[in-house]
Amino acid sequence: MAPPGVEAVRKEDNVGFGMQETPNGRIVGAAGNHAIAEWIKKPDDISAVHDLATGAVQATAPCRSEDTEYDADIPNPKNPAEVQPALSPNGRFLVKGGNIFDLKTGKGTCTDSGEDAKKITLASVGDDGTAYGLAGEDTQRTPVSVSATTGTAEPLPEATTTPDAITKGAGVFVTFAGTDTMRLIILNTRN
Repeated sequence: MAPPGVEAVRKEDNVGFGMQETPNGRIVGAAGNHAIAEWIKKPDDISAVHDLATGAVQATAPCRSEDTEYDADIPNPKNPAEVQPALSPNGRFLVKGGNIFDLKTGKGTCTDSGEDAKKITLASVGDDGTAYGLAGEDTQRTPVSVSATTGTAEPLPEATTTPDAITKGAGVFVTFAGTDTMRLIILNTRN
């Protein structure tokens, strides 16, 4: 299903071929029972989270979502395309690239759009809607936390390691030993 106000089939005038119809909507990632799709709508594109069973739109954001690369090798956390979409443990929030979706309210936030905005790649989100990731590109990346309700990114201390995943009661951190050995560290939260 196309999001409200978006055409499921686009009509384009192609020189030499006349009017052509092409399907709109392209899946760019999936997490749990949800697919994330990009839809073309003038003047800005829309990202939408869809229920995999029904195709129903669960949340939208007025911006693009990055493609997800599903490689068979060890993921590279420095490549934003290799960061997978993630759900909060309670299933209410979903992050994809620089976008946070609240599946309860149906609203999505574009954290890395706007004037002077840095590119943000979010890797995890908690039950309270706080997402964690990195801002910037290449070697100049700053750890950040982002609120799902406001979309505001707050820089974290430079030495902070952000969780690569959040589970009920714990954070999961990925470290690399050398270039080909991945280790997972799981830290339980304090009560």
